[in-house]
Amino acid sequence: MSPIASSLLWYFLPTQLTQAALPYLSSALPALLPPAAKGSPGYVSNFRKVYTALVIGYVLWTFAQTDLGWGEDMYALLGVDRSAGDDSLRKAFRTMWV
Repeated sequence: MSPIASSLLWYFLPTQLTQAALPYLSSALPALLPPAAKGSPGYVSNFRKVYTALVIGYVLWTFAQTDLGWGEDMYALLGVDRSAGDDSLRKAFRTMWV
């Protein structure tokens, strides 16, 4: 994904998802997120909790994908063997971006 698209998604998507999920979460978890009228201090507090949980969850998911090898294999993406040296990695990287 391009950095511009990623930045735009990080700007808009968490807010939209929080606004969509908050009514359902408030009704499902009233002890944790007591129902509150939109715009009230209680709603703002609930919004911040859900927004924070959403962003932290996404960051943890991203780290888990990277650390556990769930993401793309960069060596396969470059078309080199895992035992490739620095020079062959540089060459493969440069040819990929040309």
